[in-house]
Amino acid sequence: MSRRQVAGYLRELETSGAVKEVAGKYRRHPAIVPVGRMYAFEAKVSDWNRAISQAARYSTWADASGVVLLHPPKNLTDVVRHAKSLRLGLAIGDKWIVQPTIGRRANALHAGSRLLASERFIHSVGSLRHSLT
Repeated sequence: MSRRQVAGYLRELETSGAVKEVAGKYRRHPAIVPVGRMYAFEAKVSDWNRAISQAARYSTWADASGVVLLHPPKNLTDVVRHAKSLRLGLAIGDKWIVQPTIGRRANALHAGSRLLASERFIHSVGSLRHSLT
């Protein structure tokens, strides 16, 4: 995206009241907050270690996160222990082995990531709606 495009979007957002320029920087309107709750799941065929690492990163901005594996790994006990220690959910196929911890609030330092995830979700739903009509 070019600087010119960004400037155009910022003008539109400022006109709509979504952002406000303060001391040369743009800030979102305080009423613009993430919608609902955010749940993030990482699906992998076999690399559970990488999946847990990614799901742990998601847990900084999601209300709950987890890993979904196609088949149980040979060291399932270790994977379960690791998921529990990080408060992550773990599913094998379509069955929960460890329920995700739902309802915790995401890390305040990552509120921007949470808002971005919310915006992307809303945009995706809007794009899907347009493609269906």
